[in-house]
Amino acid sequence: MHNGISNSGLSAILKRKIVNYGSVLSDSLIGQFRCCPYTRPLSKMKIYLPIILILLSLLSCGHNENWEEFKGKNLPDSKEGYEVLKFGDQSNIYLGGSRSIAKGKKDHQNQFEDLCILYESSDFGRTWEKLPFPKMKGEISLIDIDGKNIVVVNQLVMNDSSQILLSEDQGRNWTKLFNYHDDNYIQSIRIDTDKNIRFVARERNGIQKVLSLTESKIDTIILPKGVRNVQLTDNGFIGISYSPDSSKLLEYDRIGTVKSLTKIDLEKPYDLSKQTDKGDILFYDSYSTADILLLRDGQFKNIELEGFTNYSVVEPYIEDSLILINGFHDDDDAFLGVIHTFLVSEDFGQTWNEEEIPSSMITEPGDLKEGRFLTYAGMGRFQKRK
Repeated sequence: MHNGISNSGLSAILKRKIVNYGSVLSDSLIGQFRCCPYTRPLSKMKIYLPIILILLSLLSCGHNENWEEFKGKNLPDSKEGYEVLKFGDQSNIYLGGSRSIAKGKKDHQNQFEDLCILYESSDFGRTWEKLPFPKMKGEISLIDIDGKNIVVVNQLVMNDSSQILLSEDQGRNWTKLFNYHDDNYIQSIRIDTDKNIRFVARERNGIQKVLSLTESKIDTIILPKGVRNVQLTDNGFIGISYSPDSSKLLEYDRIGTVKSLTKIDLEKPYDLSKQTDKGDILFYDSYSTADILLLRDGQFKNIELEGFTNYSVVEPYIEDSLILINGFHDDDDAFLGVIHTFLVSEDFGQTWNEEEIPSSMITEPGDLKEGRFLTYAGMGRFQKRK
């Protein structure tokens, strides 16, 4: 485990980075992940991704008519990787990540430096404007938006620290609010209507904390060991306390007092959780079996992928009765041995359809809002579900 991220989580991050950079995968990039045993064999490989992506497009045999692929104007084909795509409050979309800059050679190996980048689009990803973000080493990994206020997290797995920055004019000017040392990994962030910024961090030992930034004041709530999957809510936050005998859903107020405790029957802990704009919370294991749990209005629902038990989930998305699941399944006849598709349910998981997508190599980051879904597809391209 590194910076509070499990080896499986690191492996998932690496898979995203490999396909996002769209250029030769440098030893310096791989070196960032040598702490993960699943990625060590990659350190001696040279992966020519543009060639792979071109081959994939040539081998494509068509896709579902619900999907469209297009090139994003003003985005480069390579040297940039994106970690977060986020719909704003209105028609704006934000795309954050890093640009890899060559820094010469050391010991006959190319050396690179990652610098933060942030883009904005007002036409559903067709055209992008690079925002005047400060020149900083790192990578924008989290974004939250409230009106003209935008808060971002600059965070790389191997950075010495993470930074939280705020813009009050839709990304034109930025203020650095907080530096966080590398013993902690920021999992999620939220900007409230009163400009109070709250975020969830995890220590190397797995202990989770909820921090609140109000002007220059910082309040920290350290949660008991065993509380995981912490998610911020309007009035506080929730977490799950896992135990072999009885797991519990804990609901806290903003100062960390337990408001309610509900016993729940869970067979295992979940690696990841995410919250939607409408307050739904999803629990899942990325790059693992199709096992997803939904918390809506205080009630749990198992999302069962009937007929797709061999499907591995990368990331789920949900809005009202619409559920989209980005994932893949093994296929010996497919290029690279897997087929990457989306599972779609428009009746809250009662029935499922598998939809082939234009580009099956890269399908993240993405976001769903008001029935619209957009995901990055590599080399400056995007995929839109109509």
